[in-house]
Amino acid sequence: MNTKALIDEEIATLDAKELNIVYQMLKKFRQERQLEKKSSVMFQLQQIQVDGPEDWARNLDQYLHGEQSE
Repeated sequence: MNTKALIDEEIATLDAKELNIVYQMLKKFRQERQLEKKSSVMFQLQQIQVDGPEDWARNLDQYLHGEQSE
């Protein structure tokens, strides 16, 4: 039996008040996971947008130091 089926089995035994408590816990868990994701280095790096000429990477030295690339 997989985890989802086990959770479904347990949920089936809860009354309305208990279901509401579980729902609130799940909601809080998902919000915390979203915050963790947004604070991760990889997420922050993915948000960086570079606005520059199309040949920027190819001619980096020229743009940074005024040197001609070879």
